[in-house]
Amino acid sequence: MAKKSSAPTKSDILAAISKDTGLSKKQVSGVFDSLNTIIRKSLKSHGLFTLPGLAKMKVVKKPATKAREGITRSRARRWSSRPSRPARRSASCP
Repeated sequence: MAKKSSAPTKSDILAAISKDTGLSKKQVSGVFDSLNTIIRKSLKSHGLFTLPGLAKMKVVKKPATKAREGITRSRARRWSSRPSRPARRSASCP
């Protein structure tokens, strides 16, 4: 079977960008760290971040779920319960 290629790691991305731009890996890493803080601040304050032509991130409010009881899909047909989960905020890429 053919081996599936995995997503590039952070070091792979840093190496590729430093090779293309001529900057050192440390400089490129500094740019990524700065971008990370900018994204976090924007999502906390505005709930939206857009990197034009590349990505758009939006904070979505997910409602709480109720506790449920039911039969599991096993052969034993045991009753099980699923606990409730609190409401939360998570970032999504629409």
